[in-house]
Amino acid sequence: MKKILLTIIFIGLALPLLSSADIVIHNPLHAHNFDQLIVGIITFLWWIALALLPLMIVIAGFMFVTAAGDPAKVEKARGIILYSVIGFIVILVARAAVELLKQILLP
Repeated sequence: MKKILLTIIFIGLALPLLSSADIVIHNPLHAHNFDQLIVGIITFLWWIALALLPLMIVIAGFMFVTAAGDPAKVEKARGIILYSVIGFIVILVARAAVELLKQILLP
C-alpha cells in the first residue's frame, strides 16, 4: 500500500515538471537524419576501438610474459590479440563502407 501511495505522490509531483513548456531536450548525437546517425555511431565505435586495441594488446602481452610456459595461458593471450585485431579490422571496414556508401548514394 505504501508503494502505491509513494508512486502516486511521485507521479503527482513529477507530472507538472514534465509537462512544463520550459523543458528543452537537446539532441546529444547532433544527428538530424539517418545517415548522420549512422556516421555518429560508427565514429563513436571507431574511437572506442582506437582506445581499446592498444590496451588489449598490452594486456595480452602481460599474459604472455606471466604465462611461464603454460600453453593454456599462451593460447588465451594469442586469442586476445587475434580477436582484438579482428574487431579493429571490422570497425575499420565498417567505417570505410559507410564512407563509400556516402560517396555513392549522396551527391
